[in-house]
Amino acid sequence: MRQQVIRLLSSYGPVSGREPGDPSEGPFPWPFTERALRVLDLAQESSHDLHHPAIEPADILLALVVTDDAEVVELFDSWGIDRLQLRRRIMDLAEEEDREDGDGPATPNGGSPT
Repeated sequence: MRQQVIRLLSSYGPVSGREPGDPSEGPFPWPFTERALRVLDLAQESSHDLHHPAIEPADILLALVVTDDAEVVELFDSWGIDRLQLRRRIMDLAEEEDREDGDGPATPNGGSPT
């Protein structure tokens, strides 16, 4: 499993021509590929929809669950993880947290995981 994660992460390697800390191409201290930026965009949407004050690990996980990136889909499938079921469970936990915090209901907006 570790090798699969390493292979997946390496496919999200830096955008060519940009050095770590180069502020000319974005706010992040290390370059991101277009694929990684798409996941961060989805995580930002999730954070907003779930009333989080910032992007949290659950938002990134939700983004990975709903992405249509073939390598991510393949990885979840190889681990026997049902992405739709995982998404529902994350949303249930977020709604429970909202109720405990007195926030409004969580509303998903990350697209379908299939």
